[in-house]
Amino acid sequence: MKLIDHFDLKKHPFMFSYCHQTTDNLFQMFHAHQGLELLFIEQGNGHVIIEQQVVPLHPPLLFIFQPYQLHRIHVSANEDMPYIRSVFVMEPHTLEKYLIQFPSLRTFFRRLWLERLPAQAVQLEREQAVELKNAFLLTHHEREHIKSEKHDHKQEATVLGALSILRILRTMPNLFSDQLDKRPYREAHLTEQIMVWIEAHFREEFSLQDLADCLHVSPHYLSHLFRQDTGSSITEYMIARRLREACFILDTSDIPIKDIAIQLGLSSIPYFVQLFKKHMGITPHQYRIIKRKSFI
Repeated sequence: MKLIDHFDLKKHPFMFSYCHQTTDNLFQMFHAHQGLELLFIEQGNGHVIIEQQVVPLHPPLLFIFQPYQLHRIHVSANEDMPYIRSVFVMEPHTLEKYLIQFPSLRTFFRRLWLERLPAQAVQLEREQAVELKNAFLLTHHEREHIKSEKHDHKQEATVLGALSILRILRTMPNLFSDQLDKRPYREAHLTEQIMVWIEAHFREEFSLQDLADCLHVSPHYLSHLFRQDTGSSITEYMIARRLREACFILDTSDIPIKDIAIQLGLSSIPYFVQLFKKHMGITPHQYRIIKRKSFI
């Protein structure tokens, strides 16, 4: 699985899925993508990792994942307890164009998109969950009932759905409260310390021994605990964090590829290109060209 999901921003500025169910055991690597994602979870057992925190699932829940923000959903599902969720991923620049006529809604959207949010896991009240589910359902119906083959018509229905959902979110008093700090977290303090350490050192050459020494435990125990708590390895998390940073630099600067590799603690340029292509499907140079063309 790619650690950063890439899609054509011109052709596919929105991805929408309503009430999708999974009954098989689900495993998903750490990943990020270019869009702003709203994940509405109605049912599921497991946890989500976001911002160096492990958040247990107690649906109904709304998660807000910002562009290139690493996150991972790990859910154990079966026929008796399926994982049920609705997902809305939107390319922020595209949606913002439709919000020009709605100044207050545009300001709210930019907060979700660009600001550091005090709460990205929102525990929903029953009434809030029902209202949000209805908005997703209406968007689903509008998209499905469009008979026209023209892509613009389905996109228009999707945009209207996005506006409706944003209006609902704006009325939620608990959206910008400091909920994450108040939620009962699973005991995973050492795992979260690992992620915090990686956040501070991902630009340096990685050494598992240095990390273990810093946390005063053995490398073997550290690796075992991290995989037990998250389902992924420390190396996979480090790679995902570096790729997220690489995409950000490619998006926002003209820094040469070789210098980006060095900034990420990778002395081998070919290895960086190979790693990027493996998880992104394209080279860093191709990625930069696509991004630049997307906003011409």
